[in-house]
Amino acid sequence: MKTMNCLMYPVFICCIALFSFGCSSSSGGGDDTGGGADDISSLSLPNPLAFTVHDPWTGEDYPDMDLLSASIYSSEEVEIASISIINPPDFPDSPGIHMEGTYNTATEATTLFSNISEELLPSFMWIDSGDPFGVMGLSVPRGVTVEWVGTDNPTSGSFTIDYRGDVEDVEDNFEILIEVVEDADELEGDQPGVRLTIYNGINPGGLFIGSYTWDIFEDLEDDDEAEPYEQIASFCYGVWEVIFERVGNCFNTTALFIEYSDDLFNQGGSATIPMGSIFPPTGERGSATCSWTDNNDNNEMGDTDDFSLSLTNLWEDDEDDDIGEMYNGTLSLYGLLLDIDDANDVITAIGGNFDFAEFKIQETLSDNSFDEEYVIFNGGFNITAEAY
Repeated sequence: MKTMNCLMYPVFICCIALFSFGCSSSSGGGDDTGGGADDISSLSLPNPLAFTVHDPWTGEDYPDMDLLSASIYSSEEVEIASISIINPPDFPDSPGIHMEGTYNTATEATTLFSNISEELLPSFMWIDSGDPFGVMGLSVPRGVTVEWVGTDNPTSGSFTIDYRGDVEDVEDNFEILIEVVEDADELEGDQPGVRLTIYNGINPGGLFIGSYTWDIFEDLEDDDEAEPYEQIASFCYGVWEVIFERVGNCFNTTALFIEYSDDLFNQGGSATIPMGSIFPPTGERGSATCSWTDNNDNNEMGDTDDFSLSLTNLWEDDEDDDIGEMYNGTLSLYGLLLDIDDANDVITAIGGNFDFAEFKIQETLSDNSFDEEYVIFNGGFNITAEAY
């Protein structure tokens, strides 16, 4: 599984690419058609950017959406596990996910933070993993900022797991603190990683579990010899990584809509394009069908419009890894948010509600055969990026 920083970095690169793509077209037909959106070639992004991931917006302009869920299936198409973002068990009317951070487009410095004020939401998410771990919340502690640069691992910060599950031989309620440390294990040659501490009400100062390099920590989830606390921490952090990978999918999709806006407009709101790597067993490349709904009936692509992307056998071949990924399914964007400061030629906000529908991801192995298990995502969240 990719690390969190590797998942976050493409998100913001896609934000930048989104607008550079728009510069190569007129974002919807231009002068040739007499329609489309205004030319944004002179516009620029503010720096730094602020991003928010939150429960979907609701209202008459938005269809009902569930929070993101993932179902894991076997090769026999039997569901073997299900993980869902849920509303907090103590406050069922509160959001199930809320994450805030910043990105510097010049230095690639990234942050994920929680507000100090109790009146403002921290960065958090609640998940129900069913078997084997149950319900838990992962958050950035109040006043803490997680920091990293580019594709490097986090260099500072911490996370707290509020565990509510019922793992055998483990207390029903406890917290695990995951702290980023510069030296996780002296025997590993001063390698950075994390430090785990349990807070269960028995030890006021917390009970130290251990410190681990990033590689070791990420493998604890599947380590049969690891303690339940270690497995829970690794699993929960892994889910956090997957959430950010889906955030990356959303921004990639938004970039694609802008890049092919001319085709969408000129072809009546639908365009199918080849995409991804050629899959060796078939010798074929996958495809993506983009569609656009002009909610304003103003014959222009822009604010409040809806978009969707349907993928068919789109294969991503990672040159740095033997593992590839095959994508099938649909990702929709409802109620595009696009704010522009015309006076300063700056795009000040971009985002909307993103909804996954039977979005299937299956890994391919070094011989290009399929992994026996695959994941299907449904539901989603709201994402915005704006001037910080």
